[in-house]
Parts: sequence; structure tokens; C-alpha cells
Amino acid sequence: MRPAPFKLAVTVALWVSLAAAVTVTIWDSLASFPAYDGGSNVSTPAPTSVPSTPAPPDPAPTEYSIDPALVGTCIGTLDGNFGPARFTMTLASSGTVRTDNSGSYCGFTGTWYMDDGLFDAQGRDCTGTLVLFGASVSGSTLSGAWGAENGRYGTFTCTKQ
Repeated sequence: MRPAPFKLAVTVALWVSLAAAVTVTIWDSLASFPAYDGGSNVSTPAPTSVPSTPAPPDPAPTEYSIDPALVGTCIGTLDGNFGPARFTMTLASSGTVRTDNSGSYCGFTGTWYMDDGLFDAQGRDCTGTLVLFGASVSGSTLSGAWGAENGRYGTFTCTKQ
């Protein structure tokens, strides 16, 4: 399963903020050391504890679920690099998803789940390319975008029959 882009961005922003805070603290600590005087003062200052980097925050628990209302066959359109095509996607209660070949688009088999009210699916197509789908849900209609690791992408809309 893939993390939601927003959650990933928040995690990165948090790490950047923490790194800046630790850097400022270390710099302020170094400023309190006496200036080097060529070695005439041979005494060694007492060791100063340097704050350690805090452990990364635990990710917020995410509930991935299967929406029983979406289980079944969803029919609609797919658009992208090869133009528009009719689109059929079958969502199983086990969390598996299968799409049929649609025009020049290769079908894929993989997994699907709901994450914070949004539909996510991923799997490998008939050439072994990873394909990701993400969509909002309105009643029994999915409307969103898809992308593949080979750089192809597009949009899709389908309604459960």
C-alpha cells in the first residue's frame, strides 16, 4: 500500500522542521565555547551534551477498509495517452481488483482499499508495469486519476452496475 501524498508531505515537513531546530540548538551551544587563544589556555572545557536527533514520529494509524457498496463491476471511461476507451473494473470483497483490456490499454490485477474516504488501487498490468488508481467516491461512482511507472497517466470515471 502507498502512503497518501498529504501524509508524506507532512512527514517530510516535520523532519525538515526538526532538523532546523537541532541545527540551531547545536550552533547556539558551540557559540558558548571560549575562543581559541593559540593554546595558552590548556584547560579543556567540560563536555557539553549535544541534543540527540529525536526519533521519527510514529505514523498515525490508518484504517484501510473495503467499502461493501463498491464491491462488484464498475463500468465507465478511461482516458490517457492512448485516448478515450470504455473501462470495466471488478472490485472483490477480498480487496482484489481486476480491469479488462480497454482499447489500447492493458488490463491489470491488484488490490484496492478505501483510505480516508478515497478509493486507492494498485497492481501490475499485462506487461508487468505498476499502475496506480486514486479516486473520490460519490454514491456508487468513482472519479479520479491513474498513473503508471512508465510515465503514462490519465483520468477515469466508472459507476457500479
